[in-house]
Amino acid sequence: MGDSGASLQRRCEQTIDAIFAKYSAPSALQRATEKTEQVKQVMQSNITLALQNVEKLDEIDERARHLEATAQVFHSSANKLERRMCRDYWTVRILVVVVILAIIGIILGVYFGTK
Repeated sequence: MGDSGASLQRRCEQTIDAIFAKYSAPSALQRATEKTEQVKQVMQSNITLALQNVEKLDEIDERARHLEATAQVFHSSANKLERRMCRDYWTVRILVVVVILAIIGIILGVYFGTK
């Protein structure tokens, strides 16, 4: 009985070790559940980042609208200034021509008035 008892004990230990190994190792279901949880965490992180990006895009969009409005005001002011500068340029030109004609008139008047 000593040999068969030891053999029986060894087989029982092996069987118990095999059963323990089988049920203590993560099963396919447990691995799938763990993988699903990992994927779930990654997706939650991605959704959070996407929402943050949407907020940033909204901010950028608002800035772009403000910049566009500012650009329109600037363009309008630039056009007004351009027209004013053109008007001033021609006013000065006309004034210079009138002064020159007046000087020529005075010179001619003095020259022909004395004769």
